[in-house]
Amino acid sequence: MEFSLESASALQLAAQHRLDPNLLHKESKDDVLLCYGHGAIPARLNASTLTKVSEEDARFLLTHYVKNEDAADGWYYLKSIPVFIADAEAAALQDAEEDRALLETHYAKNDNGYVINADYVPEMDEILLLKKLNRIQTWVPDSARCKISQILEADGIPENHPRTMYAMLYNDLSNYYFYKKHHEHVPGIMTIEAARQTVYAHHYRYSGFKRGEVSISIANLNIDFLGYTNSNYPVRIVMDDVGPNARPDRWLHKRATFYQCGRKIAKFELCGPVIKAEVFKKARVVPIDETHQFEPVKNILRTIHLTGADERRYECELNTLSAKGLQVSFKPKAAIKPGDVFDFALYAKHIGFMNAKAEITAVHPGNKTMIADLHFLALGREDKTKLSEIIKNFTHVVSAQGVF
Repeated sequence: MEFSLESASALQLAAQHRLDPNLLHKESKDDVLLCYGHGAIPARLNASTLTKVSEEDARFLLTHYVKNEDAADGWYYLKSIPVFIADAEAAALQDAEEDRALLETHYAKNDNGYVINADYVPEMDEILLLKKLNRIQTWVPDSARCKISQILEADGIPENHPRTMYAMLYNDLSNYYFYKKHHEHVPGIMTIEAARQTVYAHHYRYSGFKRGEVSISIANLNIDFLGYTNSNYPVRIVMDDVGPNARPDRWLHKRATFYQCGRKIAKFELCGPVIKAEVFKKARVVPIDETHQFEPVKNILRTIHLTGADERRYECELNTLSAKGLQVSFKPKAAIKPGDVFDFALYAKHIGFMNAKAEITAVHPGNKTMIADLHFLALGREDKTKLSEIIKNFTHVVSAQGVF
């Protein structure tokens, strides 16, 4: 459907800001549950920062950062950050311990009130401050935060940059998988998947690894659901590391915290090894029992072309495959018999062609077809590896003794 950004709904706008599916080890944007992903943006910018970016980017930054007369220091402050809080206003932040902690953490006291002295203010603290001070209308929108983050991280992430990532849950109520059954709240399994996606997004942002270089396995997952998540209000996600990590290239411990309407609704902690792709691939080689038969489920081209030594050519349909051979269906009058040897190519998406020879060992009558069993002849190492990957990834066992 065609639409302009000016007339787009909130969900349509969010769809335009979904994260790259490749970054999350997904193949389709339909599977992406995160949007407006960005790093922490600074509460203030030094004037020299504006000279290091393009004129266009500097103009954009100056639409969201301004000088403030309450802090005559030459810095530019994020519009939504309360730069100065007078003593009378600060009284609204003295009732609860967490409110007082906001002032103590991010502000310095002077004779008339409190002046910001933090380079970064966590977004949930920023939101809480704005609500308490009745300034929520100054909030810099997430789309702008994404662009600010992109501009300031173009030449790399600064050393003093908090290793925190923010995102919004992309909650499409027409999602076939999560909402095929109607829910009056966000399904818990959807929240878990969103948390898993944030782990990949956060790791690639800060680890230095590129997509495809590593795989992250789950060794331990702790989940606290603190309340139901309403499906008709936005959900903000904060992802960070749990404590310092001496070997982030080998092990990670990450936390995703979910907020809705300023309230914490869920917390996830995930621990697991970071495995280089080539090591992971070797570790996930699964021996295939030669007595087991497997039915193709997806990504395998079911039509196979056989070529005999006398240039006879046949087209057949793949029924099952195993570590030792194939079972296929021919048209009823195909001139085939046990002992015939054929060249064939088996194709699977993401893996490619497996080229080999096979000998017909048996022919059976079928329902309007002829069914033949073919035995592989002298598979090479590369073809054995491809066959193993095809069976492991794209089939389901249909005949196996001792499998329950």
